[in-house]
Amino acid sequence: MPEEKGNISNAELEKVRMEIQQLRSAKYIPWLTMILTIGSIVIGFWQFKGELQNQLHLNYDDRAQEFRKSFLESRKAVYMETAKNIRTIVNLPPNNTDRKHAEESFWSLYWGEMIVVEDSAVEVAIIRFGDQLKNISHSPGDEEENKIHLRNLSIPLVNSMRLSIGKFDPRTKLDNLYLKDLYKDER
Repeated sequence: MPEEKGNISNAELEKVRMEIQQLRSAKYIPWLTMILTIGSIVIGFWQFKGELQNQLHLNYDDRAQEFRKSFLESRKAVYMETAKNIRTIVNLPPNNTDRKHAEESFWSLYWGEMIVVEDSAVEVAIIRFGDQLKNISHSPGDEEENKIHLRNLSIPLVNSMRLSIGKFDPRTKLDNLYLKDLYKDER
């Protein structure tokens, strides 16, 4: 019987050792679980943040693209209206009613929308044309000579507007075009 008692105690002893081993390894499980949980949360947050930044960047690019397109359309409309007024001004006599309306419309664009959309080449040319038109209005001289002066100034003005519109082909992708580019001079 003593042998059985020794065997039993060896078995019990082995059982106690295994329980102790399990208890020792079990104390690391909560820490390991907590570290894995925190790691998963951090990785999930990191991925969410990256995806959110991608979406914001795409939304910004879409809005910027739409703004550039709208700006170029506005520029073209203002330039076309100004060109029509210039055509009427240089081709009709000063006392003509249509010319007077064209002059009023020209000055309205000159002091309004043109300031917003013009680039520096158009700005220089339209100031020269406007100064000459103002001089003619204040001190009319030879009508034919005034007409020639206005025509000579209208050509570079209309050409600069055409070049300003033509800087950006609407069929091309505007991914790398920024607002500062809309005002960049042709050099």
